Amino acid sequence: MNQLVQSIIQPFTEAQMKSVALVPGGYKPPTSGHFYLVNEMAKRSEIDEVIVLIGHKVRDGITAEQSLAIWEIYKKHLPSNVTIQIAEANSPILDIHKIIGDNPQNFYFPVVGIRSEEDAKDIKRFDSLGKKYTNFKTIVLPGNPDVSGTKARQALTAGNYEAFTHYLPDMLSDAEKQQVIDILKPQATLNENNPVDEQRQLLLGYIQSLNEYMIGEGMNVQPLPRIEYRDWE
Repeated sequence: MNQLVQSIIQPFTEAQMKSVALVPGGYKPPTSGHFYLVNEMAKRSEIDEVIVLIGHKVRDGITAEQSLAIWEIYKKHLPSNVTIQIAEANSPILDIHKIIGDNPQNFYFPVVGIRSEEDAKDIKRFDSLGKKYTNFKTIVLPGNPDVSGTKARQALTAGNYEAFTHYLPDMLSDAEKQQVIDILKPQATLNENNPVDEQRQLLLGYIQSLNEYMIGEGMNVQPLPRIEYRDWE
């Protein structure tokens, strides 16, 4: 097929592709900023589906399962085309590589929220995708620099639940905000009395960061090795 014919039919071919926004993150916990990103993409007429991918890394005792439970509360206020799931791989970025590679019939939009120059490095995580696939385009959306998971965790750890609720979506009812607090409150200090679990999560976090770096640099590290953590007496 010559280039002229390809350029003519390409818009029609792309129009038949399913458009999926992929929003990866740690979400420990999901904040109003995260909710905004997902809601913004879900409302776009050109987007058929939004998939939120939650990372496994535990932060200050908050787990992926707790994050998922909170997202299920948020989902009541999101459009019906939003799917929330915990990443299958150690990192949601690895899931994105697999999803795009395994589904050439769809077009994907990895979404990055930028609050400051520090967040700009997150865009580079998708650079290696351009060397392998053409069925994607990264979307960058501005974020609120005053809202972050770190600040939310700090308020939670300090027991300042009123301040913590300021990092939750405004449309949540008081009862729903309390549900979020109840999900997080029992586990907020889990690792303080469990140094072995803390060391395990720290090690897995380092491995996850290394995997993301190598993939971002285009290194061929897939399939990833199986990781097994053993406690030695």
